[in-house]
Amino acid sequence: AGHHPPSPSPSPSPSSTGLGASEDGESVLLERPAKIMSRRGLSSRREGERLMSQGRVLVDGKVHRDPGQRIHSNANISVVDFENEVKPTVLLNKPVGLVSTQADRRLGQVNAWELLTEENRR
Repeated sequence: AGHHPPSPSPSPSPSSTGLGASEDGESVLLERPAKIMSRRGLSSRREGERLMSQGRVLVDGKVHRDPGQRIHSNANISVVDFENEVKPTVLLNKPVGLVSTQADRRLGQVNAWELLTEENRR
C-alpha cells in the first residue's frame, strides 16, 4: 500500500487569530471592543457591551452596536453621554413682527423658531 504524506493543515483564518490587515498590508490586532474599552479604562467589559447595545459607543466616529465584531486595537473609541450632553445656546436678534413663543401660535404669526436651521433646533 502506498504511503501518502500528510496534507498540510489549513491556516487559521484572520478572524480566528485576531489578526487583520491594515491598508498598507501590515498585520494589526483585532479585538472585541469591550476588551479594548476595559483596557483603556472607559468601562468594564460588561458595561462596554451594555453601552454598545444602547448605541452609545463610537468607533472611529461611527456608532458601533455589535460587541462581537472585532475592531482594530488602535481604533478611536468614545462613549457618548447623552445625560450630560452640552446643548447649544442660540442668540437671535428677532426681527420686529415675529413672535418668540412656540406655545402661543396665532393664525398668521411667524415664529422666530422658524428662522433657525434644523441643526440649531435640536
